[in-house]
Amino acid sequence: MHDILESLSFGGMVDRYKAIPQAHTSTFRWIFEAPDIPFVPWLKTGNEIFWLNGKMGSGKSTLMKYIAHHPRTEAALRTWAGPKKLVTASYYFWSDARQGQKSHEGMLRRIIAQVLTRLPDLIEPVKPVWGRVHQTKEPWNLEDLTRALDAIIEYSLSSTTFCFFIDGLDANGGHFNVLLDSLSRLALNTTVKICTSSRPINQIEDHFQHCPTIKLQDFTRPDMERYAADSLTFLIEHDPKNATLIISQIVERAQGIFYYAYLAVQEVIRRMENGNPSFYLQRRLDVFLPDLMPMFERAMHQIAPVYRASAACYLQIQLASIRPLPVEIFEAAERHLQEPDFVLHMQISLDIEQWKKEPRRKTIERRINSHGGGLLEVQTDDSDIVFPKKVAFVHASARDFLANANQLYLWAPSIHAEELICHSLLALIKQLPGTRPEILEKTLAHLTRDILLYAQECGRREGKLDTRILDELDRVNTLLDTAHAVFHWTNNTIPVESFEYGHKTFLALAIEYRLVPFVEKVANTKPDLFNIKQGRPYLDYVLRPSEAVLGRVPTDMYPIDITLLGLLLGLRLDPNEKFHDGTVWGAFLRLCLPRTTTTPGLAKQCKWDDAIKLLLIAGADQDITLVFNGKGMGFHQIFRAILGEDYSPKLLQDMERIREERSRPSGSSRSRWKRLTTYLGGRDKS
Repeated sequence: MHDILESLSFGGMVDRYKAIPQAHTSTFRWIFEAPDIPFVPWLKTGNEIFWLNGKMGSGKSTLMKYIAHHPRTEAALRTWAGPKKLVTASYYFWSDARQGQKSHEGMLRRIIAQVLTRLPDLIEPVKPVWGRVHQTKEPWNLEDLTRALDAIIEYSLSSTTFCFFIDGLDANGGHFNVLLDSLSRLALNTTVKICTSSRPINQIEDHFQHCPTIKLQDFTRPDMERYAADSLTFLIEHDPKNATLIISQIVERAQGIFYYAYLAVQEVIRRMENGNPSFYLQRRLDVFLPDLMPMFERAMHQIAPVYRASAACYLQIQLASIRPLPVEIFEAAERHLQEPDFVLHMQISLDIEQWKKEPRRKTIERRINSHGGGLLEVQTDDSDIVFPKKVAFVHASARDFLANANQLYLWAPSIHAEELICHSLLALIKQLPGTRPEILEKTLAHLTRDILLYAQECGRREGKLDTRILDELDRVNTLLDTAHAVFHWTNNTIPVESFEYGHKTFLALAIEYRLVPFVEKVANTKPDLFNIKQGRPYLDYVLRPSEAVLGRVPTDMYPIDITLLGLLLGLRLDPNEKFHDGTVWGAFLRLCLPRTTTTPGLAKQCKWDDAIKLLLIAGADQDITLVFNGKGMGFHQIFRAILGEDYSPKLLQDMERIREERSRPSGSSRSRWKRLTTYLGGRDKS
């Protein structure tokens, strides 16, 4: 059970849920009480999908979090469930995050994990699917996850009912139609009902046009009035007439967008604290436009000139973030801007006392509040005892606005946010508090992984990556790795029984993370390192990155970096190198074959077609045979199955011709490979 649940988990699985604010006191009661809202009748009897739709910033996620855990929801569902068991599960898509948190696969992982946690007996129908996943050592893919959930529902038809709450369908990073069809198919089961939420984008609106639905902004006016009144009690007590006008003005201008009401109330509170009279507060609200984007723009313009460089730095960092960052990152970033190489010369200091000083964090928080233009806020993450204070956008729509805000780059044109984050994360590692070893080890692993992810982004942006950061990261991890000093620290996450254990290197890790500038530097300065690797060959790392690197995202969402593959082949690494129970070439074909036969076009999408061409030119064995679906397949059959309609016998002839030309002496091997990878499509920009 533990192994299955662990395999279903992925980084940041509940980050979005934690980031959603709790509903304000007494708000959203209408969802249960208003006679013209079909939600409660649907809970008690309906089987079709219920769709909550609303404008950006209208409070959809807060409402979904509210109803998913409300006792009145469960009571109504039990009327529908009757004598059967009732299991509820929820998922919150997040477009701000990495692939796992905004993917169809991520949703199914989280739903299945919640179901199994609440009813462990339902593990039985999952075991056959898990057996295949465990045997192949590949991450769960969409097909496996769909089969697992279908098996759970089929197995428990006579005993269990399920209600799933799925928030933010429009934040799904994949194909809308596939996700929507999947949800509709699930809802056909008489023991399953699904409540969803999203913005009213065309594809979703078309799909759910016959489903029971509500438009959130049509019902939230009383909630916003209550929120504004509760927040402005001082004004109500001292000037009730004008207070009523101000609250009415806020709600009217909000046009159903709760976030507007939030910002407007905060503006009134700030002006009250400055001693402004009520009539002035009303005039201030007149300049607040009801459209969110102009409102964000006004917030940007209101940042004092003295703060604008810092504001641009903070906002660019947050815009580049893949998950909520600790407040300490922003302090380190400011220091980096003053002393660009400070972290490279910084000593390792495991001093817990400096992190215990709450005034230090308060100072950073105040700077974020003053420099962020109201677009950033500090949240508390109780699950992180080392860095509990995290920075987030005050609302997800702020990211949409800032992605097109030219002011950020005018105020701070030389900022490279991902590189700045790398330096700042390394500063945090060097100052990790001397807490319990297991907590230190876990935090160190998370920070290291994040540095590698941001370094990957740096490398993808025109190859701009300060490789000194990676050398220093390797050095610091080696010094801190006191518990596993026998092998290099990169082996700590590898199972002891694995053939790879004890042989992994930092260069292998860099290849997995596609850190091309770093790999190029090693190729130029220490080319012999590529020829002394034991265990798993370097080529295999670029062709089949491990699940730990993917963040539990299926391999078919992780296109091969053709430039990196060409670089390694230019160093004469052999695709026919033997390891484990086969060759690099054979292992790669076994990865591609089952996926491409079920998903047309996948080979091109993942650049497997170009990778195969390069490997053939490098001398990959064309006499190879594989067993697939119980049948032996020769290379021509394999090649045709993987490439689909792009296959032609002439393609193999072209590969052979290029291979012969490559063998002629004309310049260095690496330069010829570089020209060839450019011809095939060059660097993967996806």
